[in-house]
Amino acid sequence: MLLQFIDEQCNPKQYKYKILDVLEFNSTRKRMSVILEREDGKIVLYCKGADSIIAARMSKQDIQSKEWTNTVELLEKYASVGLRTLVLAKKELT
Repeated sequence: MLLQFIDEQCNPKQYKYKILDVLEFNSTRKRMSVILEREDGKIVLYCKGADSIIAARMSKQDIQSKEWTNTVELLEKYASVGLRTLVLAKKELT
């Protein structure tokens, strides 16, 4: 799989990944996950789901971060005008 995106400095980036597993969305987990192997051999889990589901699995340090506080404010703003929101999380596995 080839992933192309623009980084924070607006530079194009391109990465190759091997899909190791896909955990489909279901009503019990209330999230979807994919486990990938990067070109450098690192294994990464990406997960998408509702903010409450993802937040329940975040560390206290991450929950208290300014980034998460800002994200929650934006999520609440979007929800107040009827928009559906999802959160994407990433974790490198060892």
